[in-house]
Amino acid sequence: MLQIFFNYIKISLIASTIVLLIIMVTPLTKKRYSNRWRYYVWIMVSVMLIIPFNLSIKNAPINIKPQSIQNIVIGRDISENIEPVQPIEKQGDYNDTTQNSSVFNIHHIIWLWLIVAVLYLIKNYISYFRYKKDIFRWCYSCDDETKSVFEQTKKQLNINKDIELLKCDYINSPMLIGLFKTKVLVSKGDFSKEDLKHIFLHELTHYSRWDIGIKMFILFAKAIHWFNPFVHIMSKMANEDIEICCDYDAIKKQDSKNGKDYIKTVFKVMKLNGNRKVILSTNFNGGKNRMKAILEYNKKRKGKLLLIGMIVLLLSSQLLIACNDSKSDIEKQKQESKEYIIKDLGYAISLPKSIADNVKIDRNGETVSIDTKFGGTLVFITRYSKKDYPDRKALDKFIEETSPVYLIYLGETEKDYVCYNFPSDVQYDLNDKAMTKKYKDLIKMFDDKSIAFRALSKEESDSKNIIGYVKKYDKNTNSLAIDEVEWLTEEDSDRIKELGYDIDADLPNGFIIHNADNKVSEYVLDENAKFTILKYIGSGEAVSADKDSFIKRVKEWKEFDSEGMLIKITLKDNKVTNVIEQYVP
Repeated sequence: MLQIFFNYIKISLIASTIVLLIIMVTPLTKKRYSNRWRYYVWIMVSVMLIIPFNLSIKNAPINIKPQSIQNIVIGRDISENIEPVQPIEKQGDYNDTTQNSSVFNIHHIIWLWLIVAVLYLIKNYISYFRYKKDIFRWCYSCDDETKSVFEQTKKQLNINKDIELLKCDYINSPMLIGLFKTKVLVSKGDFSKEDLKHIFLHELTHYSRWDIGIKMFILFAKAIHWFNPFVHIMSKMANEDIEICCDYDAIKKQDSKNGKDYIKTVFKVMKLNGNRKVILSTNFNGGKNRMKAILEYNKKRKGKLLLIGMIVLLLSSQLLIACNDSKSDIEKQKQESKEYIIKDLGYAISLPKSIADNVKIDRNGETVSIDTKFGGTLVFITRYSKKDYPDRKALDKFIEETSPVYLIYLGETEKDYVCYNFPSDVQYDLNDKAMTKKYKDLIKMFDDKSIAFRALSKEESDSKNIIGYVKKYDKNTNSLAIDEVEWLTEEDSDRIKELGYDIDADLPNGFIIHNADNKVSEYVLDENAKFTILKYIGSGEAVSADKDSFIKRVKEWKEFDSEGMLIKITLKDNKVTNVIEQYVP
């Protein structure tokens, strides 16, 4: 649902740009081009506004990030909501501040959007049905001469469907009403036979063009995008253009003399007080713009180049602007993420590389914190026993009524629920502008997908992981000869100091591979072992592989580097159950 909402926001922005552009170019084009090109643009934009097509190409040059939309819609900046208190040592003392989940808030916004859209439609349809009820009480059958003119006009337009013709004393001017059970209503007034012919020609041209259906599309577009003033402006302009284009087509169906007589009839009817504007109906309403457009019809071009230009702009906007993480982006994020396994707590979390490169994982008892490398905590992760909270309802009740901080559900293990929350106090030196900016930039990267959670399987909990270079594969024993190493990062600062390395000098890429003794050990492969290798040597993209592909890669690495292929293996019951080729930047 989130993605559909974001697609609608993207489409609404594109439509706003198109409407604004048309408003700007109309004064320059109205003397030379008719309104017909705008009519077709409104139809395309309305369909686009209703159906949230996502035609964006892979790696679109413009990508509106959903998180940025959340910030705009909600007006929320986590870092701006933090009140200056004390540094992070006091982890137990939190005030119940306005620390709300972005996901929680955006779903409230979505519900509000849907409710208002539905209410908007209900209001319009209630108004329509009430209006129908009012006017039909005053309707009665027309005389035979009027019916004869009506049937002749239907025949002229090749309309075979039965359309009911009624006289109505309630309305001020003739109208077409109803989408499926369409009726033509003739108002009280002194209309000659020629007048009736032109009135019927106008209303039945609306019918043959399916203008009421188009008005319904525009209504749905307005309902969905009720928050966008440009869509309401589009609706007003579109309804005007529908009437004008109907006049164009009606005039085109007649010779020069009858065309002039048609224009006179239209002007005569327009002088009458217009009917109330309701959905699923047409009217003779109009002003100077309509009168001028009808009189100058033959002097203007259709505007095909303008229409083509707008179509190109619409399609290119859809293709070049994205508002979602495409499948490839999600895969890329997974490939570029870093996983942290907290084995004793039974779960693992993954962070995007853009965040992981700037943070470290710390522990304070059963609370895990994601801390910046320059100081300050971004997120606290806490587990809650299922013994205390037997189901999600109990946990949600605790979060809503009792919890001292606003908790965001992350996932669950067999025994626990796991939640996270943002700190309620300042995590940086307010006087240090550089640190303040770095902290705010980093915390803005967080959204509902920033922390990927997974519960550890029983196998993982009972297993052991080893990193090392593959020296050879023995086919006879189905075993790997591995030179075990230590993969150390800045988070292993104590171990790095113990080994005599300098973090700044020896870890230019954020890690170091320590090989203590070059001792080679043999590990037997389980018959159901799983293999993951890099797509090609040196790439960061991982793919699943079979054993033969893995063995082939081992040989390739021996030719490429004498150290061999660096892998991470998982041992269970002294057998290798999982093999992952380690990416070395």
